[in-house]
Amino acid sequence: MTKPVFQNESLTATVERYLLHCSNVKRLNAATIKAYKMDFQHFIKFLSDKGRNNIESIDKKIVAEYIGCIEAMCGSAAVASMRRRYASVRAFIGYLESEKIIAISPLNKFAAKKPTARPAKFLTILEIEAMLSYLHTQEATDLRVRNLAIFELVFHGLKNFQLCNLKLTDVDYVSGIITVAGKKIRIANADARNAIKDYAVVRGVSDTDYFFVNVGGRKLQDQSVRYFIERIGKIVLNKHITPKMLRASFAAERERALRFINPRDSIQICKDVKTSLQNNRSVKVWES
Repeated sequence: MTKPVFQNESLTATVERYLLHCSNVKRLNAATIKAYKMDFQHFIKFLSDKGRNNIESIDKKIVAEYIGCIEAMCGSAAVASMRRRYASVRAFIGYLESEKIIAISPLNKFAAKKPTARPAKFLTILEIEAMLSYLHTQEATDLRVRNLAIFELVFHGLKNFQLCNLKLTDVDYVSGIITVAGKKIRIANADARNAIKDYAVVRGVSDTDYFFVNVGGRKLQDQSVRYFIERIGKIVLNKHITPKMLRASFAAERERALRFINPRDSIQICKDVKTSLQNNRSVKVWES
């Protein structure tokens, strides 16, 4: 049988071609492609360290070693990231087999144990109140207004890339409805809606149509949101806080509230989950 045209290309070149396939054919979004790139950088480095620099060197033994390496990292990385790394390698090898670059997949009859999910970490109401109070006591600048809006939306469940990819047309300042990936989300809390409205006023004119912009007027980046939440957590609580912990905190409060109510009242309770946060927002916990 004739060998495929790409049989002798480097592993890096094959990975690049696979990522183009993911983007153009599978239509994966930019955030997923970015994550896949990081996964394959890790995979290629692992193979290189083992002296495996081409497609033919990928066999069942080396894949098993890599899966073991992934499982060993579960203590220092998110379980979701570990699962994605394993899934990305499976998909890549499946692509090699479908393109006939390899004759037999090294994953045939290969069963790997998936990493066990760890319980989500979340903050208490008092900790969230302290962080909000700190933000409110900062100098009254446009940056503070933007940061308050970011904090509110992250707390309401928006992921970093969802928040940074919000367009001006996705935000309805009057009704408090934002559109994320085609789905409408209503921000029921009055302070959160006001924070969004206030930011819309001070945002000003920018060359980009993204809702959140940095001090240079360009699109806000994911890492900026992560750094902002981490910095506030370090200053106020002296602990490592992530955006995921903020999202989990809101979900935990909602679940706690729903345990003790009639199901027909659940909609109103969901709207009022953050009510307890409003009582002490004017208290200055930290001086700027």
